[in-house]
Amino acid sequence: MLIPLFWWNLVSVLSAFVAVSRNVPVIISPRGTLSSYSFTNKNNLAKKLLHNLLGKRLLSRSCLHATSNAELKDLSKIIIPKGIFDIPNFVKIAPSSIPQKTAGKVLKLLFFSRIEEKKGLDILLHALPLLTIPYHLTIAGDGDNAYIDLLKNIARYNQSESNISWIGFQNENKFDVFADHDLLVLPSYNENFGNVVIESLSSGTPVLISEQVGLAAYVVKNKLGWVCETTPQSISGAINDIAITKTDQLAQISLDAPGIIHRDFDEDQLIKKYIDMYQQVINHV
Repeated sequence: MLIPLFWWNLVSVLSAFVAVSRNVPVIISPRGTLSSYSFTNKNNLAKKLLHNLLGKRLLSRSCLHATSNAELKDLSKIIIPKGIFDIPNFVKIAPSSIPQKTAGKVLKLLFFSRIEEKKGLDILLHALPLLTIPYHLTIAGDGDNAYIDLLKNIARYNQSESNISWIGFQNENKFDVFADHDLLVLPSYNENFGNVVIESLSSGTPVLISEQVGLAAYVVKNKLGWVCETTPQSISGAINDIAITKTDQLAQISLDAPGIIHRDFDEDQLIKKYIDMYQQVINHV
């Protein structure tokens, strides 16, 4: 039995309970819901109670699927499962026909994600007044209207609203949006993987992501972008440096990234890894 996505609900927990009690092998893919951040965020008391009463025992008798090495390490701090696997998400990537970028006088920044507190958009907005280079930020995504209004008030207070376009949720044309920008910025407080990072890179758009994003080590290892801390000073400093001294690297990443992503996130290879995981779990029941 594979239990994907969200761990903190009775359907997932009770499904695992029934399977474990009947000696049916269970693979739980928490997708960030069993991170240290999750335990200290929304409904943290209820989560700790559920974890101590039932969750901990179920997890120790199950196998866990992490989507990045960072998530694997985080899970290992919380529980010792029967087994643990590190296999990336399936991500739809851009076609190879994305046009080559041309540099402009204004650095075109992109935030592309659900708009919620976890994603760190508030930090990015506080970083904008510290930028010393010409820029424009596009914010693609939707979320709670009250929270979006709060973020717009931050931009208004910082006098940066004229440099921001809020374009809402994008789907069918998302790869065109990525390709039309110079740098994706994802300053999340916590991110087990980060599909948007792979989507952006497959479009030839370099990334600046926080060290809390699960793909941070991958980005650094493959020289596909930069990593920052979750502070306005770190984000603005990185963007200023990229715009002033790293323009050649931006251009090189734009050329190299699509091929690297198509190589490392090939769907057929990932399917084989998932099948191998299932077979290992079944064979060790």
